[in-house]
Amino acid sequence: DGGAVPPSSSSSSTATATKTTKGPPLDRAAVQEILATLRACPIQRLHEPGDKHEALLESLPPPAQLFAVARAWHRNSAGAGPEAADLVAVLYALSLHRRAGREVLMGRPEYQALLTKVHDAIAGDGFVLDEEGESSPALSAPQLLLAAYALVKFEQRQTFLSVLPSVRSAVLGSFAELSPGEVSKLAWMLPSASAYDDPLLLEICRGSLHRGMDRTHLVQMIAALAKCIMVADRGRPETPELMRSFVKHLDELLDASLFGAEDDALAGPRSLTAQDLTVIAGTLLHIPTSPSPVFGRSLGRLAELMSETEPTVRSVVMLHRCLQQHLEVAPAPAVALAEAMFRPIFEEISRHLRRASALAPWGEAWALASPSEYRATLEDAGVPVLGDGATEAALRDLGIGDLSSDEESISEIALQRARAMPWLEAHPIPTRNQTFAHATWSLSLVGAGGLQEGAAGTQVFRSGFHHRGTSASESPLVPLTLEGHTREGDAEMQALSAVLADALRLVGGTGARDGRCMRVLGAAVAGTVDLFVEQQPCVSCCGVMAQFRALLPQVALRCSFRRLTPATPASNRSAAVYSLVPSPEANRSGGGPNFTVGLEVLRGMLSQAVVPTQLTFHALVSLGVAEGRALEAAGVLDIMRAHRVVPYHKTYEAVLAVAPARTAVTEMAEFEAAYTAEKGAHFILVSILMVRCAEEDPLELAPSFLAGRCLSRSVPTPRACAFAAALAPLPALGAWSAALASWFRRKAEARALHRDRSEEDERRDVAECALPLAVLLRRVCERAAAAEGGGHGGGGGGSGRCERRALNVARPVLDVLRSLDLLGKVLEEAMIFGLPAPPSWQAPRWPPRPP
Repeated sequence: DGGAVPPSSSSSSTATATKTTKGPPLDRAAVQEILATLRACPIQRLHEPGDKHEALLESLPPPAQLFAVARAWHRNSAGAGPEAADLVAVLYALSLHRRAGREVLMGRPEYQALLTKVHDAIAGDGFVLDEEGESSPALSAPQLLLAAYALVKFEQRQTFLSVLPSVRSAVLGSFAELSPGEVSKLAWMLPSASAYDDPLLLEICRGSLHRGMDRTHLVQMIAALAKCIMVADRGRPETPELMRSFVKHLDELLDASLFGAEDDALAGPRSLTAQDLTVIAGTLLHIPTSPSPVFGRSLGRLAELMSETEPTVRSVVMLHRCLQQHLEVAPAPAVALAEAMFRPIFEEISRHLRRASALAPWGEAWALASPSEYRATLEDAGVPVLGDGATEAALRDLGIGDLSSDEESISEIALQRARAMPWLEAHPIPTRNQTFAHATWSLSLVGAGGLQEGAAGTQVFRSGFHHRGTSASESPLVPLTLEGHTREGDAEMQALSAVLADALRLVGGTGARDGRCMRVLGAAVAGTVDLFVEQQPCVSCCGVMAQFRALLPQVALRCSFRRLTPATPASNRSAAVYSLVPSPEANRSGGGPNFTVGLEVLRGMLSQAVVPTQLTFHALVSLGVAEGRALEAAGVLDIMRAHRVVPYHKTYEAVLAVAPARTAVTEMAEFEAAYTAEKGAHFILVSILMVRCAEEDPLELAPSFLAGRCLSRSVPTPRACAFAAALAPLPALGAWSAALASWFRRKAEARALHRDRSEEDERRDVAECALPLAVLLRRVCERAAAAEGGGHGGGGGGSGRCERRALNVARPVLDVLRSLDLLGKVLEEAMIFGLPAPPSWQAPRWPPRPP
């Protein structure tokens, strides 16, 4: 969501992408028609938690129409500026499409402009004048909540925080008019947008009890409070009140479920749904351990409710993790009950992991031999994370040891340094919450004489896809997809893939598909691998470690991880990310990206053997071009080639459009060598470079460039050649004549391929292709006459000498024209003997204006 699409490829997301048209922007009538449809939709208030996507999207305009409206507003083709209510309605409708899984790329300039307009409508004066001249808010509290929800859904946290004062004022002024669903949704928004310490949450909690909230609303309130307590400063006076409010809401919900409630909204079925119980158990993982018996009683009630339902596997795992974290205050019967429900699940997962860590009788690992079966078996188990204690037990069961306290301290220091080092990203919403892993390895070949040559390394890996690493297609390790998210980019997966790549190189392998080397890998390589992770590995990463043990049984693998506590929650581990995209979410300091800073960050990454992605390099090159630093941007292309990163088409084109001619010619050769299977450089780009070569070096570079292009796939246009020929100097006349002759023949060959062209089209094309030769002949003759000093009007004798001088100088051009059977036509068109040019002859037009 909000991702930048690579310039040379479409997005590979499985979600339905927003299709946009490239036609003209909508006019005012078309925009008003779409807005009328939108106003008739039942989206004037926030939807309720759990509402079905189909019901919400039934009457909404599709994303393509909403994009067309945003595009019309962006280009100001719809007349007067849009009303604030329409801006909010379009943004909220887009967020509903996003909620349903449809991809809405907020990095598009049209959407960025829409966000800016919504922000200005809320954070500006916020008032309009009615017919009687009285001022009233431009947006009501429910409309502000629609906008706030959309900002949070699109992860526009900085924009949300900037409009939060206006939202807070409107909500507190009309709190009694808000529905329970709007109140609970607002409570969810605050921690989701990192507004953990905003006093609005406590105000909501004070006014929300006993006002008609059902169980779904209370579950959402409890989850919001838990997230805020997780990161709250223990010394702040609001923190104890947050905790008291959390316990009060939790007790009300659990008591109503167990014993019934006097409140009609809470009356009904005694038990919460399994999904509700899972959410509640997950929120309790964020709460610090407390000796309060009240909190312990809540844990016991939660376990009792869970036993009375038909809990899902995920619910049982979440409950077990929750009780293990709060073991000091959890009632013993509740702990025993959770352990009894969790034990079969843990034994099943452990059995699958043991199978993955052993070779089959035919000598092949299970995941490598049957990746589909391996994935289905573990993914269908429905367990993303086992918990701290269970994960440690599973790893020890696989024969994976742990690190010593001193080794863990060394890894912690390495991780702290890596977290402080900024990384480049090219995303309007950069991923700052990342998991880091520190790996140290030493491998050796096992030979007849003992251990021989080997490989060693130490490196910090971070989760995500913001750099070039060993992907799943290049690694024999098989990751899982858990809860809809692929674990291919997990830090543990990257670390063990890098170690396996070193092991394969030791035995002369070429990759995961080298079957011979994969079969001898286990017997040929020995060594040690130490891995330290910031948080407990997920089931996918446990499976990756099991596969590693199967592939390299002689390599001793040890793994330790930091146990998450309220003092070190996952959401607090924000990485230093420098985004090259000019968006409020990417640049929190308020300033836009800077090419100099980007280069410094790039050098820091490369010093740590970390290479950014193609998209990140493209953003850096484009930023350098935009700042007028073409030579340094071209230097980034050299860095890409040195690290075997193939630039996008657009990356080359951005540099070629502004770089000095000689540099651009070299880069174009590299570009077309890298894309031998593509159609080559675009003819417009070639034409721009042709003109620049003629402007900077018409003596040698320009004619040689034109001659070289005649052997490639794309050649300059006739207008570009005509403008360049007008700059040709007399000493280079022979080279220019030969180059233009080759160019004309190449164009003739291209015309011959189109046999269905009319005679009129053929004559027009020939005349257009003859234009550069006519310009060259006319300009050469004029310069020859000027050099002779006779001019065109200095009498008969002088005029004759000028003509003879011009013909002698222009002989190479005339010979070429004669060989092409164009001499008569060009002489007629160019009118070189001082007569006025006929109306049919057009001077070449090319920016900048030709002489």
